[in-house]
Amino acid sequence: MKDWRNNELLINGFGTFQEVFCNKIVKLGYSIDYNEFYEEIANLTIKFIYDKSQKKYVTIKFVNVDSFVMKGGFFPFFQVMGLQIVDQIERGLESRYEVSDWDGGAIYFTCQEILILEVSSE
Repeated sequence: MKDWRNNELLINGFGTFQEVFCNKIVKLGYSIDYNEFYEEIANLTIKFIYDKSQKKYVTIKFVNVDSFVMKGGFFPFFQVMGLQIVDQIERGLESRYEVSDWDGGAIYFTCQEILILEVSSE
């Protein structure tokens, strides 16, 4: 499986993408889909403000989400202290990625796959 960071949209939009600079959630979508075995899976699509040297937006789809926890409110956006995405493949755990914020409490979930949908300036 290709590393999600080696995505053409990320490379063209940021050069080097560092998820720690995803610090605000401006849009959150939840959907149910089916995997290759026709089992229902949960997906999250999140649009983040990426704020390093200049503000950009990145939309990421997290596939087959489990253990989703979110604490806080949207006024006018949901603040996170940067994302931390840990590839757990070597640990042999059921979910490949563990996603949380650096502050450790605002958002947490695990997922099987990460897809970059869009990078934009607005």
